[in-house]
Amino acid sequence: MKYEPSRPSKHSFSEVLNDQGGISSLIFHLIGKNTTPDMNDLNLIKEKYNEYINLYYIESRKDPEEEPYKTKYQARTLIENLINNSDKQISFKIENDSEFICSDEQKHLLEKYEYFYSKIEPICQSKFSKSSKSFLIEKLFEFNLAKNFIETEEVEFGERLLSKLVKELDDLKNDKNIEEYNPLFYNLKLSSFNELVFVWSSRSNYKKCLNLVQTIEEIYECYKINSSKNYLNSEECKFGTIPFDPSELILLNKNLNLKKRRDNFEALYTHSLFFFAQIYGKLDEKEKSANYCQLTLQRQIDEHNEIIDNLNGNPDEYEEILKSKSLNEQPQERVLFNPLDWATHAAALSQYYVCEGDFATARHCLCCAEAILDKLNSSEEKRNEERLKEQTASIRRCWGKYGIELLKISKTRLILSTDQPDQRALLADYDRPSKFHFNLPTQLYNLEKCEKNAITSNIALDFEQAKQIFLKAQKILNEIKEVFILDGYVSDHCEIIRDLSDLYSYLIFYESDLERKCKMQKRRLDLLQPVCDDISSQFYLTIKRQLLFDIGTIYSELVDLKTDIFREKREKNELSKEKSAQSIIKINQLAKSSIDHFNQFLDTMKVQPERKVLPEQFDDHNIRPALLAKFYLGRLYSKIIAVEPSKRLENIKETLDNYTYICDYCDKEMRAGRHLAMDQMINEYNACKEMIVFLPAQMEKLRTLI
Repeated sequence: MKYEPSRPSKHSFSEVLNDQGGISSLIFHLIGKNTTPDMNDLNLIKEKYNEYINLYYIESRKDPEEEPYKTKYQARTLIENLINNSDKQISFKIENDSEFICSDEQKHLLEKYEYFYSKIEPICQSKFSKSSKSFLIEKLFEFNLAKNFIETEEVEFGERLLSKLVKELDDLKNDKNIEEYNPLFYNLKLSSFNELVFVWSSRSNYKKCLNLVQTIEEIYECYKINSSKNYLNSEECKFGTIPFDPSELILLNKNLNLKKRRDNFEALYTHSLFFFAQIYGKLDEKEKSANYCQLTLQRQIDEHNEIIDNLNGNPDEYEEILKSKSLNEQPQERVLFNPLDWATHAAALSQYYVCEGDFATARHCLCCAEAILDKLNSSEEKRNEERLKEQTASIRRCWGKYGIELLKISKTRLILSTDQPDQRALLADYDRPSKFHFNLPTQLYNLEKCEKNAITSNIALDFEQAKQIFLKAQKILNEIKEVFILDGYVSDHCEIIRDLSDLYSYLIFYESDLERKCKMQKRRLDLLQPVCDDISSQFYLTIKRQLLFDIGTIYSELVDLKTDIFREKREKNELSKEKSAQSIIKINQLAKSSIDHFNQFLDTMKVQPERKVLPEQFDDHNIRPALLAKFYLGRLYSKIIAVEPSKRLENIKETLDNYTYICDYCDKEMRAGRHLAMDQMINEYNACKEMIVFLPAQMEKLRTLI
């Protein structure tokens, strides 16, 4: 039988929330009346709360797949009873003061604890008819109940509870327009806003998230300003006023010192930053997303470093430290340092800097990721080896993209700098430092070795420099190609094959010898053609189109190369009549192969079910590829070498038809008020217009020869 969670029985949820009774009314309707006596014994309350924490965070991991929330539902019943039965006038008291106060730090802590409870006592009594102690304990329990609802897929309940909770915490301020610092519940407050960010981002309401982000930033800024103050008097105090752990709303934890409390709160804010990076990424504010991602990774690595420094030369203890969480502390919503996850995020961050042309920073991110991967893969005890293997390959793909983009940018800058013989503009970015540095602990990770062996961050000025980039990127892509094999990883395998082809494409730019250029183009064909033949357009239509277009383009470039070689040798009288005829046959064969692949590409776009004609209007993402294929076809027919006038006339007519199609399509779209086709094809459109005027006259001359 399926375990059913408790729900409102007589009233709809909206009615309960609109009830003037507020949050207590909501809780009453959620859990019903319980006759268990009120609890005012803080030790008993703490014991029951620890029982909830154990059920929710530890025992729930053992739940079977068919009942994933069984233990969390049991935990919910427990926390509901705590909310319903806790005394509304629990008095503030510290049991065994003499045992607790064993240092100046703890004496100071106790004084602050008493001071901030007494500060909000009048407001709690007047607004909520509860003691400050009872009120904050209730908020702690409500937060846990809200999380329980959210994580058991009853998000609406959880979100409403959290919204009520943060509003009531806000009511404790004397001035609602100014953020006030109270270390008693500041940790709880930040945790609540983090949960709200999670809820609204899962609903893709990123504008709502931005308002929450601003509030979290205000909370953290208020903490930074006020946590160093004394509050009790004007004397300087070395202990400051750090937020208490949420569980300490019940009883102070003598095992927690100020540093641990500060670390817990900072870890909570790191979790906030992780959310910020995701939200700004969804809003396409890439720079802000990258900045928050970098800040999150930096804070994680700093925490990682601090733990490693305390291991006294035994880094193997690190994993055990992460496991050992005391139930006397509220589990923190923190982004703990998971080496594989950290490497994945660092590699992803590198791709932002690659797109920005900041190869030094991108390289540093990738080197850090590589150093961690080296450590994980060399570990004697590999856990989940298959996942590690795939994740390592996925991360290392970023090096392939890095190498391709570096060669691409190098080519672009060299072309643009043809008027600058001293190349000073090109050298300006040489040896540019990274914008930041992640301080990986040297006891674990050999970053220096990775940086020494990694692809450079400097653009390639000549063939030898380009070749070094090419070879390192090629080696990496060939290795990961063996992980993402075609059988089972079709999309990944095809993308890696295309990346290898792109590497050759950019290296060709640096090669001056035409014959060697041809050989590299043929290697591209050897990579792409077998895969293109193997995959079905029925199941992998987009990939099939990409491969057909790529192969058609390579054959077209081979036509140009072979034509240049033919003309060059003919001018030097290096061709016999027989070899000349063989060259012409080869050029024509290449042209026909290119035409065949572009026609296959266009066939995939023809209207179903007959598939005989192209659509009247292409999808936006297909406009340029389709029209560009037509442009290639027109050009290729003009490249075919024919002796007979009739054959030449036939080829020119094909050229004219393809160029006319492009112009007619763009003109028709413009008349309909759609400018995308013209915007994307303006250069080709103008060239076609000129040829349409010129070609009919050429055709008339040929007709006179037939």
